[in-house]
Amino acid sequence: MRKYLVIGDHIDKGRRERSRMRVRALRNRLEHEASHDALTGLPNRGLFVERTEQALECRPDGSMLAVLFIDLDDFKAINDGVGHEVGDRVLASVAARLQECLSPTDLAARVGGDEFGLLIEGLSGQADAEGVARRVIECLTTPFPIGGEEIVVRCSIGIAVSASAGDDVDELLGNADVAMYDAKGQGDRYEVFEPRMMEQVVKRHEYDAALRQALERHQFSVKYQPMVDLDSGEVVGVEALLRWDHPEQGVLSPGEFIPLAEETGHIVPIGQWVLEEACGQVARAQRLRPRGRPLVLSVNLSTRQLQHAGLVAEIVDLLDRTGFDPHNLLLEITESALIEDTDETIAILTALKALGVRVAIDDFGTGYSSLSYLRLLPVDVLKIAQPFIDALATDGEPEIFVDAIVHMGHTLNLEVVAEGVETPEQLAALRRMGCNIGQGFYFSRPLDGVATTLIDPERFGPLDDLVEPSAPAPAPLALVAG
Repeated sequence: MRKYLVIGDHIDKGRRERSRMRVRALRNRLEHEASHDALTGLPNRGLFVERTEQALECRPDGSMLAVLFIDLDDFKAINDGVGHEVGDRVLASVAARLQECLSPTDLAARVGGDEFGLLIEGLSGQADAEGVARRVIECLTTPFPIGGEEIVVRCSIGIAVSASAGDDVDELLGNADVAMYDAKGQGDRYEVFEPRMMEQVVKRHEYDAALRQALERHQFSVKYQPMVDLDSGEVVGVEALLRWDHPEQGVLSPGEFIPLAEETGHIVPIGQWVLEEACGQVARAQRLRPRGRPLVLSVNLSTRQLQHAGLVAEIVDLLDRTGFDPHNLLLEITESALIEDTDETIAILTALKALGVRVAIDDFGTGYSSLSYLRLLPVDVLKIAQPFIDALATDGEPEIFVDAIVHMGHTLNLEVVAEGVETPEQLAALRRMGCNIGQGFYFSRPLDGVATTLIDPERFGPLDDLVEPSAPAPAPLALVAG
């Protein structure tokens, strides 16, 4: 009987040991899942912060460490273009490449949706951290062959170096994040944190708060720059240009606040206000215009506005309330905005054209449009980017390039507009090429209201007498309250 008890006791002990082993394995697996990213297998943000804090506390005297934050630029375009499944495979492949280009003592982690963090220890100086950043950029440069596609990934890297024993982990990670933001958008670039960057962050937050209140406090205004027919000299339209009368900084041009408005989403209500304000003013001016073709109103449409789900319905409502003829509304969209989510963009532009609204590609020549791509887009106008106009009459190459754009536009039955015309030489060159319309300081600076002389279709008259180098610019336009 005792023999059976001993055997039974051994069996029970074996079962208990196996049960404990299963519990330990389960606990280890749960702990790993809690501290690692399921998609890439890398440590997650929580474990990365923990390891960084330990490294700060335990590093040898005289040793430096660095945190690198890596952001994959425009990763949303990859998800939208080839699908989230392929996007996930790209993220997993990026993680694998990061581990391949690091030393065994370095730590790579996935700290956000398309963001990765690196902890680099045992550095002798900042140059070592910059060397790691260059190695990462080089490592990610080769396209990723996934799902029959060659996926190109660009990244921005922020570096924060710690040389003092008492450095705070939150401050170090925050500095790396600020440096990454400073590098972002430049494409395959890294920046090392400097205190001046924090000043920019503070300024950005202040601008963000001010932008939230600017519409309510009526701090925005619209200026109008005439668009002139280069054959007849007739003013055929105006471009609406936004200005912000900042309470402390004075009048700000779009380049000083539109990027932030775009990023934060403020651009959607601001853009809607610009459309309504401009349509109302030009509609009133049009009723005073006794002869000549109707004035065209050109308004910039940002990427964020183009992605806004209610855009078409809001424009329908706007046209109805202002009484503005949709055939005289020209919406300007940049090349970069057009290539994001192409199918959806084409659907939106097609819906706008069904209303009678026309579409222009703004700053043409600075983006990625090709002849085959242009054929797919429901556009009516090409606006040549100002840098190409600036270079006209300086040497032969810019003129050849602009002439090619004009010829291509006419081949596709598109109207061609030159922005930034400032000299008689530029005007003469554009007329020789057959460019349809011009705008710029040569004709008029942006005006505070719709001008009385816009009512006169013969404002400039034939331009033949205005294209000689010695010819003076036309007299300034007079203003009338909008």
